[in-house]
Amino acid sequence: MTTSLVTPRPTAPRLRPYQSAVLDEILPDLWRRGIKSVILTSPVGSGKTVIATELARRSRSDFWFLAHRSELIEQPSARFLDAGIAHTVIQAGRRVVGAVTDSAPRVNVGSVQTV
Repeated sequence: MTTSLVTPRPTAPRLRPYQSAVLDEILPDLWRRGIKSVILTSPVGSGKTVIATELARRSRSDFWFLAHRSELIEQPSARFLDAGIAHTVIQAGRRVVGAVTDSAPRVNVGSVQTV
């Protein structure tokens, strides 16, 4: 019996239809029209972290995930780490790099108060 030492890369979560629409239709349409800076807001429980994780997988651009509470900063940071996405956490006197790859983080998670 052979045991593999390679850890499989986490699979992308199944997106809800409105999450797919943001990633597949709305953002690309804005970018095609030259709108490069976009703020995405969404109700509680709608999967903002899922959208951000998938955006980080697909995009080569830098982006920020901002929140107003510590718990809401720790959640996306943990999700990005689980997905193998290098990122930086910037929050009230602490700067933590979630170094999961050798490349420089292009994803930033920060508190609104700090940024």
